[in-house]
Amino acid sequence: MAQNLIQGPEQTDRPEILFGAVLGGLQYDMKLTWLPCQSYWDFEMQAANGEQLLAGIRVNANLDMLQPYSDARMPPGKLVCHDTTKLQEPPGRDDWRERHRLVYIDPEPDPEGIDIKVTRINIVGPS
Repeated sequence: MAQNLIQGPEQTDRPEILFGAVLGGLQYDMKLTWLPCQSYWDFEMQAANGEQLLAGIRVNANLDMLQPYSDARMPPGKLVCHDTTKLQEPPGRDDWRERHRLVYIDPEPDPEGIDIKVTRINIVGPS
């Protein structure tokens, strides 16, 4: 198993973060949306062709966001929001990159141990 830090999302004051990454050899587009009334981040994932794979996933610390779903179009590994403080708390409004990070755990070994680079990032919404 190879554990790779996804180099994104960036910390921002904006309510929506769009980014892409190659996971398990395939390109995926992802979106994090801050829901102020509920005070949590919502996660969505699309295949490169625009097909919606996941939507409405509440981001919690140290839980595999892909685990409960079996879809051959999704990456084979685990996608986890890692709390670097080890408190296992969900990410707050301003926690990305400093306290919380997305980590992809690939079931295949990565001999180079290279972190996953975000292929595209777009921060949208009012500041």
